[in-house]
Amino acid sequence: MKFYELTPDYKEKSQQHLEQNTNKSYHDLKLEIKKLNIDFQHKDIDEKILIGTTIFKRLLQTDNGFTILDSIKNPKKTLYSDEHLMIQQLIFQLFQIIKNDVNYELIFPTIVSHHHANMPQYIPEI
Repeated sequence: MKFYELTPDYKEKSQQHLEQNTNKSYHDLKLEIKKLNIDFQHKDIDEKILIGTTIFKRLLQTDNGFTILDSIKNPKKTLYSDEHLMIQQLIFQLFQIIKNDVNYELIFPTIVSHHHANMPQYIPEI
């Protein structure tokens, strides 16, 4: 048998937790991509695919975190517009690093296909 107890001030604490994790991830990603610009070419192809896939996933998750925070705090205004724009630029930088790699034709399609489920899908009404 399990007993569950609600955390006092759950709503506020969960929002703070989301905000802290999203901000930490955001700042870490900026540093990682800066470092990746130098290190990427020295990795083997499997590492490049793993790194590219992981960083792209984290960028999307972080942007989702800011979107959720925007929705919670003020659904009529984008409070994290600077962060959204920076994530857009970081995705561009990541893709540029991959595009400039000698193994681009193998790496890029693999990363994109891995994230196919995260991309918008249009399903016409039946």
